[in-house]
Amino acid sequence: MYKVEQASASQLTAWQSHLGSLEGPTAFLEPAWLEVLGQAYPCQTALFVARNSDDRICAGALVYHHARRHRILYSTPFGVTAQNADAGQALLAELGNYAERHNIAASDLTTGSAPIGGSETRHWTRTSFMLDLGQDHEAFWSSLPSKARNTIRKAQKQDLAIEIGPEELGAWYEVYANQCLAKRLTIHNARYFELLFEHFGDDAVLITASRGGKVIAGMVFLIGKPFAHYLFNASRPEALPMGVNSLLMQEFADLARGRGVARIELGESRAGSGVYDFKKKQMGGDEIAMHHIDLFPEARPARASLNERLHYAARFVWPLLPPLAKRYNLRKLKALHRLI
Repeated sequence: MYKVEQASASQLTAWQSHLGSLEGPTAFLEPAWLEVLGQAYPCQTALFVARNSDDRICAGALVYHHARRHRILYSTPFGVTAQNADAGQALLAELGNYAERHNIAASDLTTGSAPIGGSETRHWTRTSFMLDLGQDHEAFWSSLPSKARNTIRKAQKQDLAIEIGPEELGAWYEVYANQCLAKRLTIHNARYFELLFEHFGDDAVLITASRGGKVIAGMVFLIGKPFAHYLFNASRPEALPMGVNSLLMQEFADLARGRGVARIELGESRAGSGVYDFKKKQMGGDEIAMHHIDLFPEARPARASLNERLHYAARFVWPLLPPLAKRYNLRKLKALHRLI
């Protein structure tokens, strides 16, 4: 028999201790996400924990939803974990009750690469990859596909300055926002990234490449155990032919290995996309299945309001704006759909 409850602020220390007892806790289970998401967006966050008869925590979930419109209950990636199937089922049942109390019509909960026994995972069109960092730099280098090694050698011949740290966050964010605008992608606001570095400290890593004093590419990672997460990448168009992204990935691999990390989880991407090919063909990552759970598979979110439809349409208008208008509005941009 399991007792499932929404954890209070005073119980976060117990949850943190529970994470330390797990063999494979991921950084997406850290309670710091509650602060990052709750402060960056108009969303309601919650940590649910399941305890057994001995009052030991044996399952948990970090979830969030829009504070006003609700609609969909999300978990952070890898954000649902359970030590056994019964605890997992009790946790999911309470999450379903929570969603119903808040008039939430659908959910997207993910256990990452480890499914919860007895739960039906829905068909998902994206997969992730794990990149093995090897025992040392030489082992990692030899494990890379020849194409990746050639690309990195090419990048090393460029006049690039590699910086590690949040000092270039503002310059990188402009690159990131412009790339998202051009590709019509959801944009996180600048505050989201600031909070990421505030709450995760040295475990949040920004690696940038500059040329002529201008940031042309950068990647954001989150270090955890037993693997780190590759969160974001953004590059100016001129950076891609230089092979800068492969060089940045190698730089982080060396840094993470020195921090005791054995692998990098490269994030979900759709087969056939450029990002997918970079992870699979360029870096040689091992593809892993990702497990997503919808508590209400037959439910459909209510019809979007006029305001929501206008916001959705706006994402296709931004790329058409003149550069001056884009710069003026960068500070006001908000994510239009999923928060993470």
